[in-house]
Amino acid sequence: MDESTEIKSEGRKTRGFLLVVWLLVMVPAFYLLSFGPMWKVTGNENVLVEAYGPWWRIYFHTPLHKPLGIYMHLWLPTKFDGKGEFYMRRSRGRR
Repeated sequence: MDESTEIKSEGRKTRGFLLVVWLLVMVPAFYLLSFGPMWKVTGNENVLVEAYGPWWRIYFHTPLHKPLGIYMHLWLPTKFDGKGEFYMRRSRGRR
């Protein structure tokens, strides 16, 4: 009986550990990948600045720049080019 309770308890620990690892990976991935659909749905980038401020830091300052930019091109081809670069707005008075 002691062996079976040890095996059950070990199985629960493993499942708990896997759940924690899964959450630590999937929650940030969901956050990063939700920016495109949210921007497309709301249509207002100013609303998203506060909630997705860290996304911009990750985009501009990490090696994820290109993959995130290409992913965003799928959602917003007018804002991101096919190479993953963000189109900066230029003022109308300057050339």
